[in-house]
Amino acid sequence: MSPKAQSLFRQSKKPFRLTLVLLLAISLGACASTSRNKSADNTDKPSQKIKRVDWEESEQSASEPRIESALSPKELAIYNRIKHEYASKNYDEALEMIMQFKRDFKNSPAEDRILNYEGLIHYIKQSQKWAIAAFEKAIKVGSDERYRNYIFFNLASTYYEASKGPEASHYLEKVRAVDLDFATRTKYYALRAKILADLNQPFEASRGLLLAMRTLQKASPLKIDKVKTYIRLEDSLRTQLGLIAEPDLISDLISDNENSRSSEHLLFRLAETKYRNQSFGRAENEFREHIEQYPNSRYTVQIQDYLRAIKNQGVINPKAVGVLLPITGKFAEYGQIALNGIEMAFGLYNGAQNQNQFQLIIEDSGETEEDAVAALDRLFFDHHVIAVIGPLTSKGIEKVSQRSADLGLPMISLSQQRGIRHPYVFYSAITPIEQAKAIAKYAVETLQLKRFAMLYPDDNFGKPIAESFWTAIEEEGKEIVGSESYPSEETDFKIPVDKISGLYYKDARKWELDKLETLRKEEKITRRNHRTEQYYRLPPIVDFDAVFIPDAVRNVSMILPTFTYRDIENVRFLGISTWNSPILLERAGKEAEGAVFCDAFYAQSKNPIIQTFVSQFQNEFGYTPSATEAMSFDAAAILERVLTLSGSSIGRSKVRSMLSDVDQFRGVSGTIRFDDGNFKRDLKILAVQGRKVVEIN
Repeated sequence: MSPKAQSLFRQSKKPFRLTLVLLLAISLGACASTSRNKSADNTDKPSQKIKRVDWEESEQSASEPRIESALSPKELAIYNRIKHEYASKNYDEALEMIMQFKRDFKNSPAEDRILNYEGLIHYIKQSQKWAIAAFEKAIKVGSDERYRNYIFFNLASTYYEASKGPEASHYLEKVRAVDLDFATRTKYYALRAKILADLNQPFEASRGLLLAMRTLQKASPLKIDKVKTYIRLEDSLRTQLGLIAEPDLISDLISDNENSRSSEHLLFRLAETKYRNQSFGRAENEFREHIEQYPNSRYTVQIQDYLRAIKNQGVINPKAVGVLLPITGKFAEYGQIALNGIEMAFGLYNGAQNQNQFQLIIEDSGETEEDAVAALDRLFFDHHVIAVIGPLTSKGIEKVSQRSADLGLPMISLSQQRGIRHPYVFYSAITPIEQAKAIAKYAVETLQLKRFAMLYPDDNFGKPIAESFWTAIEEEGKEIVGSESYPSEETDFKIPVDKISGLYYKDARKWELDKLETLRKEEKITRRNHRTEQYYRLPPIVDFDAVFIPDAVRNVSMILPTFTYRDIENVRFLGISTWNSPILLERAGKEAEGAVFCDAFYAQSKNPIIQTFVSQFQNEFGYTPSATEAMSFDAAAILERVLTLSGSSIGRSKVRSMLSDVDQFRGVSGTIRFDDGNFKRDLKILAVQGRKVVEIN
């Protein structure tokens, strides 16, 4: 292990995988099945041009080609034992028999079958490299074109499991689906559907899944678990249908699958798509027809909810603005400071005049996603608000943003984490990932730094920020030379600092320790004290110009002095907005000198707009606002401006449209523009100079 052993957390970015588990063996075990369980949020993917796929379909099932009659009695005996051991899941015994068969019977007519079984066993053991080698050799030696279809499918499945989509697609193209039995054909359609889902082609993925479901009904129950497979195909279908935004495409699927078991899903999705496209009248008709056709539908509760929402679409209080914040619980303090900024923007404070007479309807988002969704429902159904500001916390943002979209209720989220992307959902807070990119850009382009190290908490907060910083540094043409994580609850940071500076791995520096021992003997040093410490302690290996530490200020205040304690000098410290706190200066003291970080707000700015905001805020609330108050103020100020300019013809769709047109809005957190679902601003670069935080122009 090198003295600079790095805990490189980066993993390959693997594409989205539909959840689908199919049995591994069909018939005599000729085919693999894809069983990986991956998930991703495809709602954030932009729609892509529909590419039509030629799906081969036949009502006839092809049986698996037989080879037994071409084998000698000895070959047949071992071949049958291999099949038996494989079917019994005795894979090690099967492999031994396969090796024996390959030794004893060169150029056997069953060689391609034997290699296919070998590949399947390696596939099951997740040894994709060996599985691919076996399948490729089976294709090379085999002469039975029909059987090669099964091997091509197995090879494609293995490449897919190895996250090699292009190779998987290549071999799937070689498969003639009509030459497969129904069970294998089901798997073939499902795998093609998964690959299309990875390529963000939900329409064609849905076509493939529907075809797989139809084919499954014809398959023998001895070859595939039809019930479990159908349930999983059905779940995957619902996921893909939810990604199709065009009603006409759903109608095409309905035309191709009339009177099928999937009609219930398709008809519901057609109505839902029309609803989300704001065609409320047509959606209502579709929902009511669905109830008549399927009185015991699994979607009955959802349909009743949609019908209730449609009924309330025209019931709007244009002066009522919803506020969704944590008012109780452990995040209540943060909810209150955000509310202070919102009230300031609407002029709802002492001495201010609320000329437009807007009313803030405040609902507690609670501590669970169910609480937040219920609170949003109350704002829509009970208070008929025109729009909502919030939520603030990230928990449940996926469901809250989806609910806002379903209701057609404009929502300006204050959460750092993003939920779904939708025209009615606007994100106002800066994300840690944006900060990582901004500070990386400044460090390289302005500070001219070249080599970087990272220390980060090993949790869902620290890891994605560190990943983003790493990527940004590489995009700038520079390098990360050290990366260490630590438990999020850590309070002693000596070990991670030692790891990043080569002090932890002493075995790798034994020659240096031996040299120090020799020097002690030459100088006749026998006691270790502050005067002789240099003869005992290894010097740190500092081959980086700066260290990026995306953590809370309390931890950072303990980490920075640890570098000094370990004799690591002349290193720049880089951080994020969490550093913008008096705690950094109070606890880290001089060790924070020169540290650079970024934030959306700087209360000591000389900008007249910011000075006025800070002065008024201090007079009203008795303290200096932070970025949370500032960004909450700006989000509310943008909405207040839109509502004021909308006049008497206001409606939720008009509010959504006007929010999407925001550009060059001069806020206290910067000049704000709408871009791809987000209210964006340039971040401020801040630094510690002379024991105080200053803004870098």
